Amino acid sequence: MRLATIRVPGGTRAVRLDGGQAVETGHNDAGELLAHQGKSFEATTPVVPALVTPDELPGGVRPALPITAAVDGETVQPPRHLVAGMTLTTEIEGIGRLENAVRAS
Repeated sequence: MRLATIRVPGGTRAVRLDGGQAVETGHNDAGELLAHQGKSFEATTPVVPALVTPDELPGGVRPALPITAAVDGETVQPPRHLVAGMTLTTEIEGIGRLENAVRAS
């Protein structure tokens, strides 16, 4: 199971990604959901590559960690239209890297 926090009019919502569909969880963000639910759901494995508590990060609850995003190996900053076949790589220095293949719905 994968979780994501998405922006919606008026704020953010936590969703679970299920077969390419985003299903609302009833929480404002994935962090709130994990705090409520715990690190894993019944009959599942952990939901993210890494869970890190503030005491593990430089800067505590307001860490200054570089975050990078790349599309097909090219570092990007402004919004970009993604199409099937592309790969989005997101990395938070000191925590980990996540690669997602873009699929058509």
